[in-house]
Amino acid sequence: MAVINVGYTMGILDIEIVNGTVILILITSMTASFVTENAGKKLLIAQTKNEPLEGPSMRSQHVLVAANELKGNEQLLDFSVLITDKTVMNPISVVSVLENDEEAEMRIRRSRKHMDDFITHYNSGEINVHAMATIDHNLSSGISRVSKELVADIVLINDNSKANLFQRLIGDDRDHLLNVCEKTVFFCHFNHSFSSYRKISVVCPVYAELEQDCNQWLERVMRISKELNLDIDVYSTRETFEKFKAYRTYRKFSADLTHFPIESPEEIVEKLPRFGENQLFVSVFARSGSVSAFTGMESLPQRMEKENPNLDHLFIYPSQSPADLSYAAYDDMSGSPLAAGVETIQRLSKEVGGMFKKTEE
Repeated sequence: MAVINVGYTMGILDIEIVNGTVILILITSMTASFVTENAGKKLLIAQTKNEPLEGPSMRSQHVLVAANELKGNEQLLDFSVLITDKTVMNPISVVSVLENDEEAEMRIRRSRKHMDDFITHYNSGEINVHAMATIDHNLSSGISRVSKELVADIVLINDNSKANLFQRLIGDDRDHLLNVCEKTVFFCHFNHSFSSYRKISVVCPVYAELEQDCNQWLERVMRISKELNLDIDVYSTRETFEKFKAYRTYRKFSADLTHFPIESPEEIVEKLPRFGENQLFVSVFARSGSVSAFTGMESLPQRMEKENPNLDHLFIYPSQSPADLSYAAYDDMSGSPLAAGVETIQRLSKEVGGMFKKTEE
């Protein structure tokens, strides 16, 4: 472009050549983003076809429950038991994150009562639990730090607006935690008893089966189905549904699976008002830049909640940590440039449209 600009300034090239060069640059920039994205996904698909199915190892199954007090979090704690393998040693940790201020030490002492409440609540079951309190500048960074220290694979958050820790402590919600915590996160919203559920509805984005920690949340969804004796409706592409069936067979679960083909989770939004309250709605999302990320993903949770606010739901964001060694060779590769490329294309399209409007005027 610099050479063309010099040529135009010297009068060697006319304005048509300059305009043609600008258009050529725009076209090649847009094409390169799509070609790179498609090539990367084809490579990933080819590599994952021959990979053996594996469930989460016994050592890697550790659920972290973020809760500062028992009141308002009883169902969250019961849910952590529901999705946990009873044979895992010390499978659940309840973490209370306290604000780091002048009264931090006093709050730590007071939190001991809440820790005792947690232990008492879990003692009625067959699972051991570790309860702890920690101090940090905010809830998100505290959860992220402790999840790494405890080597947790899943983080449970109470997403009920009546007891939302994010809104009470730091003023932000899901985005801040997802930015600082690389673990698989379950945002849980429960209004009804688990016994009232009649089925589980799971919505998955395209390429959800290619995410490196797909089996983590699949294991938990299958376990919910087993514990509550519920069938599973799967809204996904055919490839993702095949992963459901293969994993069910491999792990010897007996859930009845029904497939409803979709090409995007956005297709579910208009159907949500017709979803009955006697089911658990599970929507799987993706981290920005991951293989299953899609345009409009950031606003989709709010749209889903607005369409059916009384529906019990789980919003699942799979981990982006290199837990699977088959992906270790690609740790230095990031999908963020692809996401940035899409955003750039959208911005350029608006700018080019504006240029043509100005020319017509």
